[in-house]
Amino acid sequence: MEGTSILLKSRSSDAEESTTAAEDFLRRLSQRVRSRLVSRCSRDFQVRLVPDIEVKSIGEVIRDDDFGKTAVYGLLRFDAQRVPGLACMQRSLLTRIIGAQLGDEAGSDEVIGARPLSPVESRLAHRIFLELAEDLQDVWPVRPVPTVVLEGKPGTSRVIGHESYSEEVYVAILDFGPPEDNDYGLMCVTIPTQVLRTTRPGGGLGPGDESPLSPASFERVMPIQIELVAEMARLPMRIRDLRALQVGDILPLGALDGATIRVGDKPIIVAEAGHSNGQRSVRVIKKFG
Repeated sequence: MEGTSILLKSRSSDAEESTTAAEDFLRRLSQRVRSRLVSRCSRDFQVRLVPDIEVKSIGEVIRDDDFGKTAVYGLLRFDAQRVPGLACMQRSLLTRIIGAQLGDEAGSDEVIGARPLSPVESRLAHRIFLELAEDLQDVWPVRPVPTVVLEGKPGTSRVIGHESYSEEVYVAILDFGPPEDNDYGLMCVTIPTQVLRTTRPGGGLGPGDESPLSPASFERVMPIQIELVAEMARLPMRIRDLRALQVGDILPLGALDGATIRVGDKPIIVAEAGHSNGQRSVRVIKKFG
């Protein structure tokens, strides 16, 4: 073990120059993760980046006592070289998110061992890690942006091949829940240092790099079709009430005065619901951003 630490110190000397930029980048990532959870659960999930980004091997992360055998792991692959990275979360956090989606404001204090994931847990963990891969690309600090994909399905640490254990990564820990409350749980995200090696202090773009908001970049995406969803109302409901619903039951939605127009999970427009030329329609009242 001592030999591994010495080796990592030697290999990490060129990664130190990128640490500041990596911290800024991972802080933006934590904000995106929080936004996703707010959209999914309809209430605020505070997410904080734990200070002091570390450089470790993937094997050291897996052996960390905060995660270990009871965590849910996903293997991320970066760029055409398929460099390995890691996503993992404590089972307590996954259970808390499921409870919040089902309307359980208090969440669950169930103590979970290393039992297999249930189908619901597996689907949600898969979605969370897929969205994490998307968010990594969306907030990537320099161009070109690497591809990031989730390989296989989330599960125990066995989803991470032993050939990946020695990969050197930046390790970011995200802490969920109000600071004054009991922690909801932790999520770990690792980024291979060799993929971020071109990142400059402050996250700036270098000569020849194209700004993500440049007119040329924007023009290329303008013809792409997207799906808008007009959301009239949301109704929180406990799982026992959902199971008790019968044909003919009425669900009160309150006054339907307006609609929120979303692209994916992101609200972009506040609108007024109505009719136009015999069709249901909405009139734009306010745009976000």
